Amino acid sequence: MKTKRWKFGLHVVFGMWLLCSNSPLFATNYYLSNAGNDANTGITISSPWASIDKLNTVVFQPGDSILFSSGNVFSGQLNVNANGTALQPLVITTYGGSDPAIISGAQPVSGWTIYSGNIYKATFAVTPSQFFINQQPLLLARFPNSGYYHHQQAAGNYAFIDSALTQPDHYWDGAGIRMRSADRRYEYNTVSKFENDTVYFTNAAILDVTPGMGYYLDNIFTELDTAGEWYYDSSTSTIYCYSFSGTDPQQQITETGIYDYGILFQNGGSNCTIENLQFEKQNKDALHYADAVTNITIRFCRFLLQGETGIKLPGGASIATISNNTFQKIKGAAIIANQLTDASVFQNTIRLIGLIPGYGINTLQQGYGISLDNGTSVVISENVIDSTGNSAINLTGLHLVAEKNYCSYNVLHFNNQGGIYSYGYNADSVTIRSNIILHTEGSIEASINQEINTCGIFLDEETDHYFIISNSIAYATSFGITIYRGGTNHVISGNLVYGCGMGQLNFTEGSIEGSNASHLVTNNRLYAIHENVAIVNLNSDFENFIPAAFDSNYYFNPYDFFAYTNILNTSSGKEIQQFTLSQWQALYGGDAESKATFFFRNRYAATSISGIELIGNGTFTNNTDNWVNDTPDNLMVLLDNSTPLDNGCMKLVTTTGGPFNYGETYHSGIQADSGSFYQFDFSCYSIRDGNTAFFQKEVVPPFGILDLGRYFPFSNLRNDYSIIYQHNRNISDTRLVARISVPDSLAWLDNISLQEVQAVYEDPLKKSRLFINNQSQPVSFNLLDSVFYDLDQQIVSGAVILPPFSSTVLIFDSALITNIAQPEISLNANPSLFIYPSLTTALNGINIRLLHKGSKSGHLTIINSQGKMILRHAIQQPFDMMHLDLPSGLLPGIYILMFDDKLIHLQGKFIIQ
Repeated sequence: MKTKRWKFGLHVVFGMWLLCSNSPLFATNYYLSNAGNDANTGITISSPWASIDKLNTVVFQPGDSILFSSGNVFSGQLNVNANGTALQPLVITTYGGSDPAIISGAQPVSGWTIYSGNIYKATFAVTPSQFFINQQPLLLARFPNSGYYHHQQAAGNYAFIDSALTQPDHYWDGAGIRMRSADRRYEYNTVSKFENDTVYFTNAAILDVTPGMGYYLDNIFTELDTAGEWYYDSSTSTIYCYSFSGTDPQQQITETGIYDYGILFQNGGSNCTIENLQFEKQNKDALHYADAVTNITIRFCRFLLQGETGIKLPGGASIATISNNTFQKIKGAAIIANQLTDASVFQNTIRLIGLIPGYGINTLQQGYGISLDNGTSVVISENVIDSTGNSAINLTGLHLVAEKNYCSYNVLHFNNQGGIYSYGYNADSVTIRSNIILHTEGSIEASINQEINTCGIFLDEETDHYFIISNSIAYATSFGITIYRGGTNHVISGNLVYGCGMGQLNFTEGSIEGSNASHLVTNNRLYAIHENVAIVNLNSDFENFIPAAFDSNYYFNPYDFFAYTNILNTSSGKEIQQFTLSQWQALYGGDAESKATFFFRNRYAATSISGIELIGNGTFTNNTDNWVNDTPDNLMVLLDNSTPLDNGCMKLVTTTGGPFNYGETYHSGIQADSGSFYQFDFSCYSIRDGNTAFFQKEVVPPFGILDLGRYFPFSNLRNDYSIIYQHNRNISDTRLVARISVPDSLAWLDNISLQEVQAVYEDPLKKSRLFINNQSQPVSFNLLDSVFYDLDQQIVSGAVILPPFSSTVLIFDSALITNIAQPEISLNANPSLFIYPSLTTALNGINIRLLHKGSKSGHLTIINSQGKMILRHAIQQPFDMMHLDLPSGLLPGIYILMFDDKLIHLQGKFIIQ
């Protein structure tokens, strides 16, 4: 009775499950193998089918599995018009081994014969869209073979004129045309007619043609003249290819792409898992979901050589996981998803995407690694995205997270975008956190816009409530982080931004006052490594643009002096004001806990000085002769000697003009040689804080700036500056201009000197070292015997340990020789001073070896890294070697030891640990 009762209960439960389930009682496995036969049953390992065409005759049911034999290649397009269920998903995968099966959109080509020279031909019945030799994609025969022609005159969005096209009428009829149509777009079209220097399009272009933009033409047989090109003649069903190095394609693997998709989901695809497959050479997309789907998983797959996209979800998806896949050499984008909800995209590797201008996708999504539009609750994490034509990650939507992604060499073919890019209109509560973003490049190829605005993180118009937290951004061509027009309520905190070309943090307001506002910027390390590069850049059409509350940040640039750059856009151009951190604090308040650069250096180090002074009367002992007041209406140039400067100086006083007006005085007759290095020195003083600027300019209208172009702060303390720069212009007759703006109003200048020097380049990347950990585990960097300082002036030696997905900047110890007078260059050969051990303690002291001796007496001086004298010791007899006891109680740090006498001045450093 027990047994019967148990059986009855089991039957009841099983029957109820059948009633509640939409799935059939038994799921089916379908097997495909290159050793199979379509006459087989296809449902056992021992009786597999051979072709995807046979598979397309099946009406799939929930729980079915589609299994491709490991390592086999299957040419074709799988069409799936069915769904699984949550309990019984469809599964498409590999069986019989670890190597993925390959679903190819291509078919082999054989029967090659020589057509002419290095051009070969073969018959192929199906019109192909792609052509490959040994896994390398060839390009359609193009004109010109490299570079671009440029639209001369536009005719709306359907034609253009270019008299540089000298071919006869109708020569280009039927050709393809690939053209740059905007900073962020290329377009593809075909030529309906070429007549009277005018190219007419078959279809209206998406954007109006812009004169000056670049284009090239292709797919014309007579332009098949370069290795790596191909052409298909549909009238004779013949493929032509110009082979590499004259190699017979018959001896190579040649394939043409004839299938648009690897798997096409129409009216299906929900509750489906795709794993451990390789998709390659599809003309459009490897995986294309035409309709909205739910509960999909794509993992451990490879996507290679697609003509458009690896994975495309145009219809929307919810509960999706895309993980541990590899995408490579795709002409359009790796992943495109619209209206993705409750999804994760993680641990994918994406490389070499969208790198052929004009190919790929005729949309703004061209060249993206991952493009997410109008998503909700999506996490994009721990992906490696390297070498993309456009952004690594494009995302917009609600409650999105992009974190711990490693993005490098992105935006290689556009000139206005970000490594991680987002725009508004439906964007809110987005977190961009702990990403590593390096080398956001930009390109002006084929564009009339010669400015590159490519940023590490770019928040475009109308974004709101973003959290930009703990990212590491370096080497962006323009700005590390840009908040563009209409951005509000963002938190920017804990980021390290290093070595970006135009600035580290940028806010652009635009034409609506107050539209970029209410941000919080705190605890960021903003580190520039180039002269005249902004740390914080504020760009607005309105004065007093302060878009954020700033505090507890590090504003560092060892080659410049300013924390903030304010650019005011006026009807007459751009007006620029720069502020040191102390100037900004005094003017606007805030930033009370922020820190500024505590040392300065030159990019070049002088090895010798020519001795020829190019400035006549730079000391102003008796007069201001040789200095011309270029703007007498708003500047007075006076002689004065009542300051801390030396025995007479030049006093500049502005008199009239608006806040962005300035006065200039100049010294002419300076002969500069192209490629030569010059050392520029001067002293300054004022009774207030302000800035003066020096420029090397042309002596004839329009008096263009040639070199130098530096702003220097002044205060009620004497400041002595020394700058080395290279004259890179072919103009030799120049003038040196001193400028002071109206808000700065008053400055005294003295000891102005300009001399040619021999100089060596000192790499700023080696002086300020960036350490990055892009791994999910802590990483220790061995510093060997080097000693560094961190941004808080604390010594770092031995090793530095970085948490996952983090970075730091350490300053090489020699960089901290600050506030120490520069020694004169000795005329004697190879003077040398050795100090050892270089890493010691105050108790042990140091040994000193002097290889070159000057006179019979001299001094040894020890100075700490802040310029304070610690010890001065007279030497009556020059020495070969001596031991020097150090004062007890010396704090750990870097110390400078100088030896000087009447003939030489030497210096070295040692470190107290």
